[in-house]
Amino acid sequence: MDIALLADHPELIPELAGWFHREWPEASANYDPAERLRQFSVRDTIPMSFVAPEQASPIGTASLLSESVHSHRHLSPWVGGLYVIPERRHQGVATQLISVAVRAAASLGESIVYMGISAAGDFYERTGWIYEAQGRAGDDEVMIFSMTSPGPPR
Repeated sequence: MDIALLADHPELIPELAGWFHREWPEASANYDPAERLRQFSVRDTIPMSFVAPEQASPIGTASLLSESVHSHRHLSPWVGGLYVIPERRHQGVATQLISVAVRAAASLGESIVYMGISAAGDFYERTGWIYEAQGRAGDDEVMIFSMTSPGPPR
């Protein structure tokens, strides 16, 4: 499976924006997901988004963000906006999206990447993430994890 920059697949933005409206209606009421995804369609700056395209449709997405968990604004960057379509979950899509985001952070000189999650903390610990603290993302309590990003590619 290939993971690509959203900048290489702008035609997928409307479908991805629909996912955000359906999955996070409270959050997307405060911003236009399609506009935000267009802003994240870049190649070498944070924020940037990634997509797992399969044929002509996306099966997953994730972003590398400068800010995510409001209670911990001093930490950056973050992997966020992670979504995989239900029929492709538990097949490694999310793991690959996260891995690409972490490597992108390293290529931009970031040595640590953070993620705020509300479930599956044991999975992330098994895959190398380190639990840091509890935090608040909007009205939700989340677990904050960190990962040391690999060195920049040679």
